[in-house]
Amino acid sequence: MDSFILFKCGNTKLKEEVKMKKRFLTVLILFLAVSLPLIVFSGSVQAAETKPIITLKQAEAFPAAGFYYPHLLWWKDQVERRTEGRVAVKIYFGGSLSGWPQALPALQTGLADVAQVCPPYFPSDMPLSMIVEMVGVSSDLWVAQKAATDLYNEDPYIKAEHKKLGIKPLFTHHSGLMHYGFRDKVATFDDMKGKTVRTYGGSLFEGEKRIGLKSVFMPYGDIYEALARKTMDGSGFTYIVSDGFKHWEVIKSVVEVGAGYSMGTQRSMRLDAWNKLPADIQEIFMKLQSDWIDYFAKAMYAETALLQNKWKNFGVEIHQMTPADRKKLETEILPAAQEAFVQQVEKMPGGEHARDVWTHYQKLRDKYQARVDTKGYPWAPKK
Repeated sequence: MDSFILFKCGNTKLKEEVKMKKRFLTVLILFLAVSLPLIVFSGSVQAAETKPIITLKQAEAFPAAGFYYPHLLWWKDQVERRTEGRVAVKIYFGGSLSGWPQALPALQTGLADVAQVCPPYFPSDMPLSMIVEMVGVSSDLWVAQKAATDLYNEDPYIKAEHKKLGIKPLFTHHSGLMHYGFRDKVATFDDMKGKTVRTYGGSLFEGEKRIGLKSVFMPYGDIYEALARKTMDGSGFTYIVSDGFKHWEVIKSVVEVGAGYSMGTQRSMRLDAWNKLPADIQEIFMKLQSDWIDYFAKAMYAETALLQNKWKNFGVEIHQMTPADRKKLETEILPAAQEAFVQQVEKMPGGEHARDVWTHYQKLRDKYQARVDTKGYPWAPKK
């Protein structure tokens, strides 16, 4: 009897445990049925948030080597990091998508979203933008970029020109100060007179004319062959750009004039693409625009010093201007060239406000030069 009672009690206990397990399994199944879709949905949302939703095609004439390459990769990385993957940049180097002569139409047709637009390649379309590359405006690499960027962002006439073209300046390009290199030994302005040189155009042409040079415009990539075949005596050049083209092989002497540079070549975005960006991403680009100048100007100063020594080691003679030539440049040639170019642009369709733009530009230059003089650079503040 006792054994039967124990068996019955044990059996009852076993049944209760089975019922409890069934109830637990039922609750677990219900929990999973509700939770799994939420987990999957949450994962898909998270994936959508981290997956790039905007891809920008950037056309670069520069090759995937040389000075600009790692710095352009830095800009790309900063865009993608700061937007947390919401924007991806695909760079097509070496003119594989578009070169300098095709940059503006590449943006306007949508072939590229970002490209380096050089005003002297499109003078009739960008007369006011050519003022940004005014010969002799500044010999300071940081000051020049800060002033040019503010001009693009603030000046109503420049902004109207860019809006008409359908472009939005994104971040500066600076090639460095423009010097003159020759196939033969040249050391002074008197030596330079009558020489035929490749010019970048714009206001540099006015300065070169007053030095006594004969200027011919051609794409930068054609300089090497022109010097090698002796169809040109020399070329305006910057160390940073020409080093990538190995111009030290065809240039035997340099006169460091440092009176001009390609500054108007802001890398720009298609305005349609810019307008479609969320406001917070536009703010990220504008903050990066300023940070880029600090980063890039510092790198340019360091690189230029290295390249000067490199060219000397390759046998290139580098000459500073004589005191007499320097005085002539600053007191006669540059003021006359600047005024002549302003008058020239004023006569062009769309260039009637050239003098207003030039006045604005000089004020911005003076503002940033004063900041450097009193506070130093962001990476090297004065104590």
